[in-house]
Amino acid sequence: LKAAGLVLLLLPRRWQIAIAMGAAGCKVTQAPRARKIQLAATPLGPQVPGLPVAYHTSVAIDGEEFSFGPSGLVASNIFKSHDLFTNGPAEVVDCGTTLRTGRELKAALQSDFSAGTYDMLRKNCNSFSMCALFFLTGQRFDTKYRMMEQMGKYADEHMGLIRAVSDYVPNPKAVAFNVEAIIDRIKFAREGTGQHSKVQESYKIGQPIEVYSATFETWVGARVQNIRQDGEVTVVYNGQKCRKTVSAADLPTIIRPFQGGNQDRWATVCHTPCPLVG
Repeated sequence: LKAAGLVLLLLPRRWQIAIAMGAAGCKVTQAPRARKIQLAATPLGPQVPGLPVAYHTSVAIDGEEFSFGPSGLVASNIFKSHDLFTNGPAEVVDCGTTLRTGRELKAALQSDFSAGTYDMLRKNCNSFSMCALFFLTGQRFDTKYRMMEQMGKYADEHMGLIRAVSDYVPNPKAVAFNVEAIIDRIKFAREGTGQHSKVQESYKIGQPIEVYSATFETWVGARVQNIRQDGEVTVVYNGQKCRKTVSAADLPTIIRPFQGGNQDRWATVCHTPCPLVG
């Protein structure tokens, strides 16, 4: 026992307090740790005077890189996705810190950036990096990283220019993609963080609401069917054939008050049987 006491005295003060609290039956909760955020960018192809540069970008959290490509959202060693390009990454920008983890980032955006949905102009690495950075910091990245692709998208949609001079073929799974819709959803969730009980109390059984479908990338008209004491809310739609249960923590992200218009306007997206939304 004496030896154990001497060892305890040699430990850092915060460890001594934690051990003492544990011995007294107190629950010790580790404080959230700030994690470093970085944005990596590599220019693609030769720079043409007077035109913006195309970029490949990715986001890193404490040395773990997250990027988007044909295989979907991928986590890897820091900036591995830039190894495919000469001298990549050419630019690494420190973007502050976050209390969010890589696991939380993947959970929030995995369904939006799934495998097989990549499109060079409409849904690419920069679309993901923009959403990821906003999820982690609430800030957008420099518009220079997306300027070239936005010009290309405009030229292709209005004149078919990109398809005429290259082998580019639009991905039908990316045609309806809207990065601003994801940004709005993240913003809504960030504003609701720490207010789950207030959000839950604002809903009533039978109330018309809207639930977000990641599959269809839109808000679906629904009604509140049940509210549990722990804040969990169950919603139904499409003539009560479809049902989704949302935890209190996810309410700000998944559910919002009905925005008006035709309550059943999205009923056709769901076909029986359909237990979940997106």
